[in-house]
Amino acid sequence: VAGEKIVTEFLQYQARPQDIAAETLHILQDGKYRTNLKDQLRRVKEKLGRPGASRRAAEIILKTMERD
Repeated sequence: VAGEKIVTEFLQYQARPQDIAAETLHILQDGKYRTNLKDQLRRVKEKLGRPGASRRAAEIILKTMERD
């Protein structure tokens, strides 16, 4: 959705405690990094729209089917 990596993902064998701790400390200790992270996540949330996308999609499909 963002078109770029925003947060570090720790998948399976990459989920090492020392790496998770290091990233957590980076977020907690670096205010500029944390603010940037929050801004990017806010933009993703805005792109996704309000909750209920599945319901809205179903309603559109039903309306389309009713017209045909």
